[in-house]
Amino acid sequence: MRHELSRSYLVRRILRRFHVQSGTEATVTAVLLASYPLLFVIAALPTDADDRLPWCWTFLAVVAASYVAEAWAPRATPYLVGTLNWLQVGTLLRWVFREVALLILLARALPLTPVEFAAFTLGLVGLHAVRAAHSALVIYVSQRRRLPLITRNIDLSPLRIPDPRRACSPPSTSRRSCTLTRCRWRVAWWRC
Repeated sequence: MRHELSRSYLVRRILRRFHVQSGTEATVTAVLLASYPLLFVIAALPTDADDRLPWCWTFLAVVAASYVAEAWAPRATPYLVGTLNWLQVGTLLRWVFREVALLILLARALPLTPVEFAAFTLGLVGLHAVRAAHSALVIYVSQRRRLPLITRNIDLSPLRIPDPRRACSPPSTSRRSCTLTRCRWRVAWWRC
């Protein structure tokens, strides 16, 4: 005769599978995994002709919670992020989920003409194109900075190759020397 397993035991077993140990990890995991289906449900809810904003505000709150969980997840539950990436549900696909839910919400909540809706959709696609171009540029620059052979214990100062860790460091507080540094996210700034 088999005995019935308690609900708390089942919940602990599921959380153990996702390597969730603390309350913070459980909260981040629950928000991250529940926010995406919830976005589609909220976007597809029927809207009243007079009052369309309550679902839009709920949608906005869920999107904000999903972005916070997305930013906190690599620190709080790195195993969950790795598992999602292994399951081919990486960051880019999760962004696309949010954008498709936004498109569904816009189609249902706003009286857009097909041209306006297509323009908004093309704008989202354009954002992905800009993001892809930026990623390609970062990869190109990092590959161009790499030397063709391993240089350990060799003085490279005559080659004038800047150290990438020092080039992207925050400005120092000392006023010994002023140098112009370049970084991926900053075009140029003076460090004195």
